[in-house]
Amino acid sequence: MPVSPILTSGLELLEHGIKHLRLGSNQDLKFAVMHADNCVELVLKEISRYKGIRIIDKKGQSIGYYDCVNELQSKGVLIPELPDIDLLHTERNSIYHLGSQPDKKKAEWLVFGVALGFAKRICKDVLGYDITRFSNAFDRVALMNEELTTLRKAIVQTYLSDAVWAYDNGMYKECVVTSYSGIEAYLGNAIPIDVRSNLDMMQKLVEDGLITQETLDDFKKLREIRNAVVHGASDSTKEEAEFALTTFKTILHDVDSMLM
Repeated sequence: MPVSPILTSGLELLEHGIKHLRLGSNQDLKFAVMHADNCVELVLKEISRYKGIRIIDKKGQSIGYYDCVNELQSKGVLIPELPDIDLLHTERNSIYHLGSQPDKKKAEWLVFGVALGFAKRICKDVLGYDITRFSNAFDRVALMNEELTTLRKAIVQTYLSDAVWAYDNGMYKECVVTSYSGIEAYLGNAIPIDVRSNLDMMQKLVEDGLITQETLDDFKKLREIRNAVVHGASDSTKEEAEFALTTFKTILHDVDSMLM
């Protein structure tokens, strides 16, 4: 369906509010809640317009939040979220007129649980429109997965940096262990394959064409070196550390290249 300027503006405000929420400063949390409330009011106006309710009064002013709610209810439009969106509107007024400061937990609930939940439900039920088509930001599962993926990549990069530092400083045992741990973190968190062990996962990556058999063989060799270091009394050589680091980098490069 064509999206009206009213609904477009409301959804843009909600998208912007989610961006502020993710930034997370006190000022951003205020903007997140205010934008969420503005979105709800514009969605209410869009639903009112769609139901044939005049949203411009005799003075040429658009009707407000409470007028929209009353008019829609008089038309038999059910708004089960009303207690929650009332709280959102009250919080917005407290921020705007009294300088109150929502905490992160409250802001997240008001933006995601209240505004986003209401907008998704009523737009789908009344307009037959899925707002996730407007923006990926409205798909909370996708949003959370994106954030988790970013976090997981940062964790893996930390392992890589630590392994390089250990190698450069002659700490070859630490380089081997950290490289192997980094591969474990990558396999366990960044690759969505449900298997029993890291070795099984590597085998599945070979079958899917994400890594070569040679890389799998190198991983098995690294696994033996790491186990000998962790469970035995032996130290690691420079050559073993270099091999561990190279294997770590190869797996990251090959898998990331194939998944892009």
